[in-house]
Amino acid sequence: MLLSVSLLLQTDAAAPLLHTTPALVRGIGLALVAMHLAYLTLVLRHRGPLHVGRYQVPLPPPRLTGIQYLVGILEVTCGAAILYVLLPAGTDLPFTVYVGLYVVSILAGLASGLPAGLGVFDVAIVALLPSLPPAQVAAAVIVYRGLLEAGPALLALTTFAAYEIWWRLPPQRARAAAVAAAEDTD
Repeated sequence: MLLSVSLLLQTDAAAPLLHTTPALVRGIGLALVAMHLAYLTLVLRHRGPLHVGRYQVPLPPPRLTGIQYLVGILEVTCGAAILYVLLPAGTDLPFTVYVGLYVVSILAGLASGLPAGLGVFDVAIVALLPSLPPAQVAAAVIVYRGLLEAGPALLALTTFAAYEIWWRLPPQRARAAAVAAAEDTD
């Protein structure tokens, strides 16, 4: 959805960055909007699973679909904003154009099949921002990766380790044994 909005709002700015014509960019944007509208129409009108040959594809209820769109747009916009802020000073690229390039880079990473699009996303961002110094964009992507991937992983490991240490303290073990003994007598 964000890509379609970006392509339609900033067609002329996005075309040279994507190495194509404004007409093709506009056409892709309209096609993406049509796909989203078709999906939303299907979710709103079709009840029960969708039958595709011998397969059944369950469709989410309309309310859940709305939540999925909202959370997805919010997540991608926040991720894009973090990397946008890390880009070299003096970046004159409008945020709406940048979001489209960010989504294209994410799609390239997903298409690669590599975990987190490692390397593919990074190269795509650098390649799609030719007016910025490649070394500075690469450095921004490394910091971005650290903030969005390594940071949460370290937080999770630290939280897990703290919980394990806390759980092994004698008072917690005694409490757990008392609870288990009380359950056995019931």
